[in-house]
Formats: sequence, structure tokens, C-alpha cells
Amino acid sequence: MEEDKITTASLPGEGKAPCDAYAGYIRRKRLVLVVLFVAVVGIAVFSMTMGSLQIAPLDVVRAVFGQGDVRTVAAVQNIRLPRVLTAIVAGVALALARCAYQSVLRNPLASASTLGISQGAAFGASLAIIVFAGGAGASAAYGGISTADPVTTALFAFAGAMLSTVVILLSNGLANG
Repeated sequence: MEEDKITTASLPGEGKAPCDAYAGYIRRKRLVLVVLFVAVVGIAVFSMTMGSLQIAPLDVVRAVFGQGDVRTVAAVQNIRLPRVLTAIVAGVALALARCAYQSVLRNPLASASTLGISQGAAFGASLAIIVFAGGAGASAAYGGISTADPVTTALFAFAGAMLSTVVILLSNGLANG
């Protein structure tokens, strides 16, 4: 009796043509993308309401399109909207970078921190601060003042990250032969 129930039970997608199953899969993917887009827009609007100047969500939407109080429009368009857009673009870039790591290395757990790329960037930045800022006496820990040039620090951090990336990719190429 139990065996009849198990063998006669239909599986999800069984009895459908492969084309229909794929169309349903694509429909679900599109729905997920729409829901995620709406969530990002909602969170972005909500984050633009916070700050020293409290703005209602409807006023934020109006200010994005240049409508409303001059002070609100200036705060949203000149300060809050660029910050939110920068955060979204940075998040997309980091997600694409992780996707590239996982694809190239064929490892679903690959990320900048687990591969050592973040540590390479930190080493490069530390090197720039110590060498070009006059050593430990000029560090931020000593009197709260740093004489390190932020551009030099960023360039050294980038160079350290790229150097560690090259080492990882070369070692992966040698391992996979």
C-alpha cells in the first residue's frame, strides 16, 4: 500500500514538457529579480530619509525628481542620492568580483578575504603608511595625526591586492596544470 503511494506519486515538473519547465524557471527568476529590485529601491529611499535633516519617504521621492522644498532637493540630490548610488555600485562591483573569483578558480567559497587579496591590500596600505608617512611616529595611533597621503596609500593597497591576485592565479594555474 505504501509502495503504491510512493511509486504513483508524481514528481514536481513531471509530465510537463522540458520547454514548459524551463519557462517556469525563467518566470521565477524574473520574479525574484523584480522583487530584489523593488527591495533595493525601497531600502534606498528609506536610507535617504535618515540623517540630520529628517525627510519623509514621499518627500525623498519628490526630491529625487527635483520637486519640493529647495533645502530637501539639495540635501537629497547633492548628498544622499550620490551616497546611495555609490553604495549600490560598490555592492554590484564586489558581487561581480566574487563571481569572477568563483568562476576562475572553480571554487564556490572563493572570496577576497579567504584568498588573501584583502590581506595583500592591507599590507600594501600599511607599507605606504610606514614608508611614506615617516614611520610609526607619524601614524594615526600617535597623536591622532597621520601624514600619509591617501592617494599613495590607495595606490599601494591596490598594488598589494593585484600582486596577491597574480600569485593566487599563478598558483591555481600551476595546480590545475
